[in-house]
Amino acid sequence: MLHYIVLIMTKKTTVYIQDTCIACDNCVRLAPDTFALTPDQLMVYVKQQPQSDATHRRCHHAQVACPVQAIRSQ
Repeated sequence: MLHYIVLIMTKKTTVYIQDTCIACDNCVRLAPDTFALTPDQLMVYVKQQPQSDATHRRCHHAQVACPVQAIRSQ
């Protein structure tokens, strides 16, 4: 049985990275305007909150693609 989780991000959504991040780089590749690797490449951080509909969509794709579900929004 397949289960789908639908996440809707609005312009008021704040995105953050939990310390469970494994720096797999998926989110950086999917949403480079929002996410970046730390200089030591051990973790990802939010360099800018998403502003446009396009960046919100890219953040959503990154959140779904995160293998450890370290990307959160509120």
